[in-house]
Amino acid sequence: MKILDAGDHLLSNADVLDWMKRKRAQHAAEDAEDKKKGVKPAVRPSNFMRALNRHERELKSDNYPYVKNPTAYEGTARHAQFEKFALDAENVVQDHLEAEWKDKLATMTKDEVEKVFAPEQEKKCLTEVEMLMVYNHAPTCVEMLQPMIENVEERFTSEELELLVEVVIKTLRPDQAIALPKDR
Repeated sequence: MKILDAGDHLLSNADVLDWMKRKRAQHAAEDAEDKKKGVKPAVRPSNFMRALNRHERELKSDNYPYVKNPTAYEGTARHAQFEKFALDAENVVQDHLEAEWKDKLATMTKDEVEKVFAPEQEKKCLTEVEMLMVYNHAPTCVEMLQPMIENVEERFTSEELELLVEVVIKTLRPDQAIALPKDR
């Protein structure tokens, strides 16, 4: 069983761990079938099994948020929470940007808006890779978030980064009690 062809889709760490669990179940079923037939279980490539063990051990560690936040990362919740995170993250940043530009936008023509404001909006959108990195690690502070976003200082204000962290905590760490800063 293969996950997907290389480059086909981006997979989160939780997706990979889920695949590993299914792969282990497949191996167990194959071994049980072989035992039932009285045949020696199939020998699996040692490099594959070693890599599977090592990656599975790492992905099950407490280093990742999905271990402590099953309501955001398990089963059907995984897709729904990722979608909610992506939408909420975009909305919070775009709302902040629109509030900041409110007076300017009122006096601009449609062409000026497309020429000046649209590029500002576009640079505030997280790329697919950035979204996946944030989803995999669910940073709890701006300092953890910054390395996950390319050109972060040029694209986001410190307030926008704080807003993104709040979205991450609310959507990707719902099962953990993480205190948000008091000034928010």
